Amino acid sequence: MRRSNPDVHQGQLIEKIIRFMEIDSGERFDNARKAAFKHGLCYGFSVVHSYMAATKELEWWKNVLQAVVQWDGLETSLDNAFTLQESTTTGVSTTNQTTSAAGGSASEGGSQSALSETIGTFHVESNAKTDATATTLRSVLNRLVNYVLYNFAETEFNNIQGMEQKQFLRPQLSQDKMPRFDSMRGGIVKHSVVAGDLLNPIFNDIFDPDFFAQPEAIYIIRSLNHACTLRYDDEQGTWYFYDPNYPEGEKAFADTAELITEIRKRLSSSLAIEIASWSNEIDTGKFDAFSAGITSDNAQILLKNSGLHMIARYAPAQLTPLFALATNNAEIKVALAAALTRQNSCNWRGLHVIACHAPAQLPSLFALAANNAEIKAALAQAVRLPALDGATPLFLAAQKGHAHAVDLLLGAIKEPSSSSLFSLQATAEQQCAIASFMNASVSVLLNGIKDNSEATEKFIRLLNNKQIEIAKNDAVIPYFSTLHIAIIFGHADVVRTLENAIPVTNFDHPNAKITIAELKAIFMPPQPGAKAGAVSSTP
Repeated sequence: MRRSNPDVHQGQLIEKIIRFMEIDSGERFDNARKAAFKHGLCYGFSVVHSYMAATKELEWWKNVLQAVVQWDGLETSLDNAFTLQESTTTGVSTTNQTTSAAGGSASEGGSQSALSETIGTFHVESNAKTDATATTLRSVLNRLVNYVLYNFAETEFNNIQGMEQKQFLRPQLSQDKMPRFDSMRGGIVKHSVVAGDLLNPIFNDIFDPDFFAQPEAIYIIRSLNHACTLRYDDEQGTWYFYDPNYPEGEKAFADTAELITEIRKRLSSSLAIEIASWSNEIDTGKFDAFSAGITSDNAQILLKNSGLHMIARYAPAQLTPLFALATNNAEIKVALAAALTRQNSCNWRGLHVIACHAPAQLPSLFALAANNAEIKAALAQAVRLPALDGATPLFLAAQKGHAHAVDLLLGAIKEPSSSSLFSLQATAEQQCAIASFMNASVSVLLNGIKDNSEATEKFIRLLNNKQIEIAKNDAVIPYFSTLHIAIIFGHADVVRTLENAIPVTNFDHPNAKITIAELKAIFMPPQPGAKAGAVSSTP
């Protein structure tokens, strides 16, 4: 049966976004940047969709998507006036500060036009002025791009430093400078998340209609590599599930069992589900109490498939009761050992995710390993295993600056059974595991450098001298080691730990284009009065 409405699959919308951004900037996307966008913006589309549903603006947003997807892609069509039902409560915003797509900030005093940013967005630097008295496709596209790219919460797509999806919908802490969700209703003040292999019938009570019917709340449900949103309409007695890959938009389900079947089909059984709101009236108690409800009867089920991966990344607090239960439960220990070495689609093992996203839980994990042969063997195996891009758990911990995690992982590589981390001379195989060579993404490196324009400029000059094409989105530096990454990101404690583990010369691969000495000269030059070879604590 033919649909009466146009196809609003995110793939169709992303094609229009790319075309608009090319016209607006006057620059063509290279193949790598196009591929990155076409990989999907599901999290951004899902956050915006859920916000629009929570603020009773979903019909307006659906009209926007349909208008955009029907654009013919011609610049001459962008300024044609047309009628679009305007939003009633999110259409006008007054702000004094907005963040530019190019980074930094642009001051704008006074009331903005009816197509100004309203949900924590940034400005795509548009060459066109928005007319507050008329709607054009250009203004609508500019708004859609702002909404989706900001709320996708990835620096690669919006050039806003510090963006991270797993933190985006959490309340802003006073000492935390990370950009978060914001809106005319305010920032997030209530948040809770549950994660694990959640689609086993034992966890069906998570899908409580009353919980998902709360007004003014954003609900995100995600697997490893895809994000959707769901809600319950208590007036209609209906579940609504939105997958950005649906051609028709969201789908309705009268039965919870049918909804769960669809979630398994579109996502996975291993999930993380978030609730977030700008209102203190939202009740997050059901999710808040989930960790307390983890028992010896359901812990093994939570860890199945990619359950450990999802818990460590999105709900690491759940690891505390899991590890505590494992202390005296042999079956949970076996399940945990299996999960530590189990790989997901990116070849990340459970240990990769813990090392990167939940390093504070590693001491408890190693304490378990001290008294359990299966977990100890799993750690010794997983710590050496690379992901698809070559990164080992040690590399990820070094990149994030988790010094204590690096300590523990080095111990697992060199001598897991020893009370002293560095009691034995590392073998050649162990030295290779510690150095952990991989092809490092230039864009990731440049985004990760601390606020130091002089060091960045010197690094770019070094890349140019080495004939590494920094303009290409997929440019990489071959044979980058754990020590390389710790130096460039300014993690002095990690640098010291790695240098104490094996000789520095072992971190310089014979075919490396950039040496440790070259990076240290830029990012960690000796301080006045320091001994030669000493590590500076500041770049």
